[in-house]
Amino acid sequence: MPSDGESPQGVKGVIFSGMRPTGRLHLGNYVGALQNWVALQQEYRCIYCVVDIHALTTVDDPAGTAEIQPNIEEVMLDWLAAG
Repeated sequence: MPSDGESPQGVKGVIFSGMRPTGRLHLGNYVGALQNWVALQQEYRCIYCVVDIHALTTVDDPAGTAEIQPNIEEVMLDWLAAG
């Protein structure tokens, strides 16, 4: 019998998920997503991304787009720290 993440052929399932870079991550991000993402890596092939283009849809002021690049870098550093 295959484990939870494997198909009958022994191939792990794939999980694709992303997070918008709206600023520094907080406890809610960690408890709601990152903690689960770290655990899911044990059973599945996981692909995680920063959905930076999606973040552009929430910027009201064109000058606010300058904040997105530093936010992307901060999100990635926080993800690495989380595991």
